[in-house]
Amino acid sequence: MSVDAMMQILELRPSMWAARFARAARTVLHVAFCVAFLGSVVACSDGENGAGEVPAVRPAQSGKRPDVFLLVADTFRSDHIGREVVRRRDGKRLALVPALDALAAESVRFRAARAVATWTLPSHASMFSGLYPPELGMVDGQDGLPERAVTIAEQFRNAGYRTAAVTDAGYVSAGFGLAQGFAHFEEVGTVEEADLTRTLRAVDEILARDDGRPLFLFIQSYRPHSWTVDEALRERFDDALSFRPNATFRSPEWRARLLDLLRTAPHGAPMTGPEYEEIVAAMAPNYRGASASADLGFGAVLERLRARGGLDEAVLVFTSDHGESLGEHGVVSHGNSVWDSQARVPFLVRAPGLVPRDDERAVSLLDLPRTLCGLARIEPYEGWRGIDLFGDVERAEPLLIFQTLQARTRYVAALDGGNKLIFRDEGGPRELVFAYDVDWDPAEQFNRVASVASTQLERRSRAFLESVYQSRGEAEAALPSDAVRAQLRQLGYADSEDGR
Repeated sequence: MSVDAMMQILELRPSMWAARFARAARTVLHVAFCVAFLGSVVACSDGENGAGEVPAVRPAQSGKRPDVFLLVADTFRSDHIGREVVRRRDGKRLALVPALDALAAESVRFRAARAVATWTLPSHASMFSGLYPPELGMVDGQDGLPERAVTIAEQFRNAGYRTAAVTDAGYVSAGFGLAQGFAHFEEVGTVEEADLTRTLRAVDEILARDDGRPLFLFIQSYRPHSWTVDEALRERFDDALSFRPNATFRSPEWRARLLDLLRTAPHGAPMTGPEYEEIVAAMAPNYRGASASADLGFGAVLERLRARGGLDEAVLVFTSDHGESLGEHGVVSHGNSVWDSQARVPFLVRAPGLVPRDDERAVSLLDLPRTLCGLARIEPYEGWRGIDLFGDVERAEPLLIFQTLQARTRYVAALDGGNKLIFRDEGGPRELVFAYDVDWDPAEQFNRVASVASTQLERRSRAFLESVYQSRGEAEAALPSDAVRAQLRQLGYADSEDGR
């Protein structure tokens, strides 16, 4: 590599180097903390409690099982938590998602969490069922979650929970099998018109129907997916983000341009050119603004839950089904790759017995069913994959990330420790095309495929992928309502190979 090329990488990808120095700094701070902690233990050896000590885990609550709230913002990048933007007219730094930042401060923050798939339907299906998409028979946009799958909601219902859901329909709808196990499943919005006011009304009605049983409540919103920004936020952020009119992204012509661009991207080559650059420049600020709009809505949901009382005794999880590419690797949108810009998701867990902290382990939304059951003290379904993230079982298998869509090129990734291997997916792993050390190279810039190919690392990942595909289940056709089908077709998703 030339010196000029290396300098370009250093200038364009400072996050990679910042990440390396941050990890080194955390190591130094960890050592310093351990020394300080041992000193405090010695100082307190006379039997007195150290006033400044914080236990790793608070005593767990006993008695009644906790309410469990699962909040999912569709298409929400993990790096939006804690992100600030600068308003140029006065230099003021503004939190992009202040309500979720406040929740993160009270939560265990899984900093290296990945979705199981990089678009909505298979990601939710795996999140609910603890199985990979091929095991569910879900390998394209026309398959639904099969009835044979055992979902989180079913397990909670069988344990005596009242189960309810409020969603924005689209792929998160009964017609795609995602209502399985919910006694009440209400579809209040759409992909394009994610109205959190309607969501709040539905949540209020569910909370008002308290019958004494613990509640498992799932709330989903497509708000970040819409790329539209509330007027109040346009005024707040002002020139910090260069917003386009919301009508831009509701235009069928603009949507068609984006889908055509996605279809023509060749294998392994980034999209380039004026049209691509124009689309990235248009969508990135509005996408961040739409995420801020989602923060307003979920902040209001959290206020409702606090006002009801008992939130400190409840289990609360916030996550997303996938991220969004904003030009990384020459890619935009989602469902068209397995890069971490699309695969990484926020994963916040707030519950009795948990002390807020960062957890740097590589985890997956496939772990959600066992983890929620563990926190609620109910028995998990034995057929689920994944682990209880607060249990004592170590992970024995790589984590998998699927694209699934029948696009021009389809990928699947295996994450084994800090090694991420990306294969061409043709009904199973074929050619190994990319390999990264994501601990050292989180921006996935340095392809190590030449040094990884034919090693034990590749053989282990390939063998596990093949075993998952060999256990492929029978597909069950989705049966969305005419309204949902029309909605998805209008957006260019349904009845096509480019749905996301």
